[in-house]
Amino acid sequence: MNNLGLEGSDLQRMILTGSFGSQLNVEAVVGLGMIPTVYLEVVETSANGAGFGAVLFLDDDEFARGERIAAMAEQGAWMPISIDATSRL
Repeated sequence: MNNLGLEGSDLQRMILTGSFGSQLNVEAVVGLGMIPTVYLEVVETSANGAGFGAVLFLDDDEFARGERIAAMAEQGAWMPISIDATSRL
């Protein structure tokens, strides 16, 4: 989000998925810095969203999009943000 100049308030929808993501306490994960500070009403959970994501990867364009997202995640830009949030607890 930082690379795009976006703030948490710019997000219209965030989906936490899987058996882990669907059980998270949204207020707690925002407070820990695991996800950006967002309006809580834009966050949804889905226990079986991983299956939907797998289907998206069958499309070449969506697969390429997933690879771009994964590459950005590998850069580790989230680490200092998470450490900063944790130090404020």
